[in-house]
Amino acid sequence: MIDATLAQFSADLIECLDQIPLAQLRATLPTVAEYHREEVLALLDLCLEGPTGDGSFDHHPRLAVVDYLVTLLATRETRDLRVLRCDPCRVTPLVAQWCEARQLLASDPEMTEIEQALRAAVAEIAEVSNVEPVVRRMRALKLQLGARLFVPTILRAVVDYNVAVGNRGQELMDQTRHEDAVMERASRALEAIQRQHTRTPDAARRIRSVFESPGVAALEDAISTRLQGAEPEPGLAAKVAATVDVSGLEDEELRAFTETPEEGASMLVRAAIVVGLALRDLPALQDKLHRLEIDVDALSEAWVHELNSALGGAVRTLAAAGNQREAEQLARTQARFLPQESESAASAD
Repeated sequence: MIDATLAQFSADLIECLDQIPLAQLRATLPTVAEYHREEVLALLDLCLEGPTGDGSFDHHPRLAVVDYLVTLLATRETRDLRVLRCDPCRVTPLVAQWCEARQLLASDPEMTEIEQALRAAVAEIAEVSNVEPVVRRMRALKLQLGARLFVPTILRAVVDYNVAVGNRGQELMDQTRHEDAVMERASRALEAIQRQHTRTPDAARRIRSVFESPGVAALEDAISTRLQGAEPEPGLAAKVAATVDVSGLEDEELRAFTETPEEGASMLVRAAIVVGLALRDLPALQDKLHRLEIDVDALSEAWVHELNSALGGAVRTLAAAGNQREAEQLARTQARFLPQESESAASAD
């Protein structure tokens, strides 16, 4: 009876974990791991022992969570960089068992090629100013690994690559902040002059709809440029786009930015993601959003309500037309990026 209860509890936990976006885990687990390392170690083992923990991790989304947890637990954060604290293949006894079971695969020529690709990506990341194309390429490579992630040479190369990506991202963000600080005083002086010849600061408040906002449109274009790996246009929108975390975007969401824009669902998805990303880092972005003539009050209230209403209607329309997959994807994007409103607020006109 006790064994059955524990098994059900474990299954419930892993089902709950599978529903949490990886971006949310990245935002919360580093602090938890610092003060409650044993609990996060247990979480990693639970991922391996869960319903797909039979060695068949092929193309399973939990593989990305396992990849992240191993990296988090095998490294530590110093003042400026993340560095290794232990062998990734020995981070827990269960991980060690998985690695030992796949030790012989290390001599497979395909595994050698994959390890070399990961090592080459580490060197490439150190040289480029836009890591997104490399990240997308390596994400696809890692997803194809399945349980072969635990071939010891591969797991060590993956963790080295993950650390390099994180450190390079932090370095680029620090450079952007430095450039912002250098330009800030000059920008403030110019703003006073520009406001006399363009729209007043209150003009942004007269924009009733998120779809009429030039600032939101500029951020959509800048994020699209970044995701496509193109050279960004100089300007504030590109700087904001460079700081938001787009690593958690799913395939359908990426396509809304990287393929030829269409009206309808793609337009809703782009606007919802831009608003959601801005709200996640609102304290740091508030001044820049104002300079893009984006009204923060409208962003966090009226535009959230507008997008929730529009997305809810689109989901119902798609479902009624039999397009269940598209409806579910749209609802998932809405839940991932937009704050949920109370029933009374959501139904208000």
